[in-house]
Amino acid sequence: MPEVDARAMMAKKGLDPVEPYPGSGRPWASRHVCGRVVTPTLGNVAQGKGICRYCFSDFPYDGPAVLYLIADLHAVKIGCASPNLRRLSDHRRFGWVTAWTVDVATGDDAYNLEQAILSWWRDELGIEPAYESDQLPQTGYSETARWDEMDPRRVLTKLRQLGDKLGIPLLHIKETESATKRPLTAADALGARARAAQSRLSETAPRASRRSARHSGVQGQPPRSPHRAGRGVEYR
Repeated sequence: MPEVDARAMMAKKGLDPVEPYPGSGRPWASRHVCGRVVTPTLGNVAQGKGICRYCFSDFPYDGPAVLYLIADLHAVKIGCASPNLRRLSDHRRFGWVTAWTVDVATGDDAYNLEQAILSWWRDELGIEPAYESDQLPQTGYSETARWDEMDPRRVLTKLRQLGDKLGIPLLHIKETESATKRPLTAADALGARARAAQSRLSETAPRASRRSARHSGVQGQPPRSPHRAGRGVEYR
């Protein structure tokens, strides 16, 4: 698409590009009508998505935020959350436990630190995600790394270095037992209620099997067949 047409599409959504057109699928630095510079892709803007993260997001990019690391038996996962930590409650429903949280001044700071950690994993160390997209339907598979390759303490040490490098103060750090002790269970696609129901089902299945065995015969023998004699029913 010619750049003049691309700029016209951006202008319709209140965006004024501040750099040459990079292509429809690449981030394009533009100033939104709110005054902030954002980096949406033309493809997303054309669909009415990702126009301005400050104006159209529940995440507080310009207010206090939290960077967190959660863990399970196999992996760690990094992410950002608002100070109410509702996001962490959502993750707990699927079996994740919190390893540490770090308070920062703005969501921008949290996001930039998260992206720096992901770049360290993928670009510098060549670490692949621990899960596939279908294994984490609650989203976030791309923000995971295998525990064997990246334990929580190592991530936190790197985070401190990145904070100094990027000039982002880490206001408050809170570690839990899972920062050093590996969780014993794995996260999954089931919520807490579904997981509890599945557990109850697995517990009742052996009992149902034993009841069936008692009704079907003694010591695993087949049930006796009825034999009619006169008016009654006898078993032999």
